Amino acid sequence: MITGIENIADLTNTRNSWAEYLNKFQWEWYFTLTFDKKTSIRTAYRKFYKWKNWLKKALGDKVRYFLIAEQPRYKGDNIHFHGFIQGIKDEKPYKWKQTWHSLSGISDIQSYDKTQGASYYLSDKIVYKESDIRHSQDLNEIKSSKEN
Repeated sequence: MITGIENIADLTNTRNSWAEYLNKFQWEWYFTLTFDKKTSIRTAYRKFYKWKNWLKKALGDKVRYFLIAEQPRYKGDNIHFHGFIQGIKDEKPYKWKQTWHSLSGISDIQSYDKTQGASYYLSDKIVYKESDIRHSQDLNEIKSSKEN
């Protein structure tokens, strides 16, 4: 959760700002990646980067991501990821769902449609939950939807 925000109006404004920022980009996939057994944050990130590097190797260096690690909230929960991917060309998610499954757990990978609210869902995770954000180092080089 973002600290220093005093009231619900500030939280809402912050969430909306994050959603607007995320909507600037032409994401192609929205995803949730889970782990089939208790996993440390370090191991979770190692597995994500392995999966992402396989994507880049198969599809080229233009693969970019925005990733949120959602911490477990309840006993028995496990860390999981939500995020966006760009640069996957015409690749279909099925192969990459199977790849994640063989690596670590269940995945839900869908074509991104900004009208479906995924950016608001992720911004809720940023503002209201204990989450960690990671993204491609060159995220600002991604063509935004306003530049096309």
